Amino acid sequence: MNLVDLDKIIVIGGGSAGLISALMLKKTFVTKHIVVIKSKKLGIIGVGESTTEHMTRFMKHVGISRQDLIKHCGATLKAGVFFQGFNKDDFMHCIAPPYANTHNAYYYIYGQLIGYKKRKFNLYPEFFNYSEMPVEALENESWIYQYHLNTFKFNEYLLKLCKERGIQIVDEDLQDKDIILNDKGDIEKIIGKFQEHKADLYIDCTGFKRLLANKLKFKWVSYKEYLPLNSAVAFPTEETNEYNLYTLAKTMKHGWLWRIPTQTRTGNGYVFNKDFVSLDDIKKEINSTYNKEIEIQRSFEFEPGYYEEMWKNNVVVAGLASSFIEPLEATSIGSTIQQMFILMHFLPSEDRISNNKQYHHLMENIFNFVSLHYKVQREDTPFWKHVKNLKTTNFLKEYLPIWKNRLPQDSDFNGGWNMFYAPNFINVLFGLDLFDLKKITKECRLYPYTLRVNATKIFRNQRNWEKNCLKISHKKFIDMIYKNKPKNLEEENVIF
Repeated sequence: MNLVDLDKIIVIGGGSAGLISALMLKKTFVTKHIVVIKSKKLGIIGVGESTTEHMTRFMKHVGISRQDLIKHCGATLKAGVFFQGFNKDDFMHCIAPPYANTHNAYYYIYGQLIGYKKRKFNLYPEFFNYSEMPVEALENESWIYQYHLNTFKFNEYLLKLCKERGIQIVDEDLQDKDIILNDKGDIEKIIGKFQEHKADLYIDCTGFKRLLANKLKFKWVSYKEYLPLNSAVAFPTEETNEYNLYTLAKTMKHGWLWRIPTQTRTGNGYVFNKDFVSLDDIKKEINSTYNKEIEIQRSFEFEPGYYEEMWKNNVVVAGLASSFIEPLEATSIGSTIQQMFILMHFLPSEDRISNNKQYHHLMENIFNFVSLHYKVQREDTPFWKHVKNLKTTNFLKEYLPIWKNRLPQDSDFNGGWNMFYAPNFINVLFGLDLFDLKKITKECRLYPYTLRVNATKIFRNQRNWEKNCLKISHKKFIDMIYKNKPKNLEEENVIF
């Protein structure tokens, strides 16, 4: 099979991963027949409400505006992840201009700020902490390019777009017995309730059910010895008076808690290890934290890991059907998007080897980045003592001693479609005090004096501008997107 011969692609699963995959493939391969088979019985996990910057890449690729996302998906803006309790000082993972500027691949502004200033909040605009943004963010989307979403509204919106763009939607509750293989191990056909379904390529987006992956016996690579969590509960709370510009990740006795502001509600969850605590005790800790009785809406268990291959025979796995790490750093939607970009590059030549190699780099990159967050000093409960004894991935085992003495560089990472590169790792390494600051200062001093002076000037000018620029609150920003008309902001309730 090559792209000329390929006529029809069937995506199994109508959650976010399935609809994202269908929209991306249809946009790229316009003449191909794309079908989504979804089941009303296969629910949405509903915990992936925080996205990464890859969401913006998806939106640009398929033609979704920021205004439409905010209006149709209950979306708010996200500047980063605020980590509370992971170290003695709280910190934010936030990549913002001009802080991530480079000189010959060296992140010289980070080097200057980390080596000399030594403040955790120096690496991004400080007003992000207070739910404010510059007024120019209304027109300039480079300021904040991540989102918090209402998962259910997001799913409804994507489904609407699929129908409008000629993607066929079929309702079928498929089971293992409905998947028929041929002698080569390919899917020959799918027997639905009302008709048979045949395609040249099948995309498994059935979430934790992993219907096609299980049928073709994809091989699972487990990371449970490297990552400490295997269970989660999710629950909504009321809308907040103001929307934070970040996802909150807060350490708890047995894991960590997320808090995500969206329009009309706040998404919350507690990720934990069921081997150290009962669900009843988790509920008690949640009630104590929120100072009221909380109703748990969803709970699930997982094993952190991924399938060794993304593309096997005529089946591709994507989203939760291919992998699951944990909710930290909101990698689920972003990894689906990156997987589809990989597939789009290698599908025309039917190059499974290169496709699977890039997928492997992507998965390892995510696991290494998430694993890094658990290099913490806390050990006051059995769970956090367990974290201290986790195995270290081979990549981190090699690079943590190196990075102690220098900033990460993008060349340290294999793969062309990774989710995280040097600036992401720099943020977390600094937040967890894993740099030797004297060595970071020494490295920075090896660069030209004029470059270091320039870095200081950029920082001071940026801070001065941030202090004096016209600002708008997050909620006011969302309100103006809805009204969709220009205003004289001087006359509005603007925050200075």
